[in-house]
Amino acid sequence: QESRPTTRGVNDSQRRLLVNVFARARESAEAPGDYFLPRSSDQVWLRVDPIDDLPTLLAEFPKTANTPEIKIPVSDRDKFEVMKRLAEKGDFSPGKITNLDGIRVDYNDGWGLVRASNTTPALTARFEGNSDEALDRIRSQFRDQLKSAVPSLEVPFLC
Repeated sequence: QESRPTTRGVNDSQRRLLVNVFARARESAEAPGDYFLPRSSDQVWLRVDPIDDLPTLLAEFPKTANTPEIKIPVSDRDKFEVMKRLAEKGDFSPGKITNLDGIRVDYNDGWGLVRASNTTPALTARFEGNSDEALDRIRSQFRDQLKSAVPSLEVPFLC
């Protein structure tokens, strides 16, 4: 059974806003960054009464450095082979690898993700670090591993 957040103490305008946010978040939960909104909103909805405290609550979240989605041009014919080579040859230590949809590597201070796009002839990548230095290190590791797996690949996120 799904737990439902309480709306006690939330007025009608706030309730409509929250319902709209949840509906949009659930419809668009496609990329890793999109998962932040529903999970965080659940916390906000449960903890904040009234919603006027939202800026205070959001200030508690850690500040991170991140990239937008980065597209790495690869033909539709080759993109899955590139991902296969990266999975076989890539060394992402000391990170923890998840191969659910592409290759995501979680580190103590950030994460990186590369996956084959389902809609374009490209790989897509995103990176996040607890600092600019962590972000640069994670991006560099992914760049180096991609170049090692496929030397001819042009990787646009050179640090």
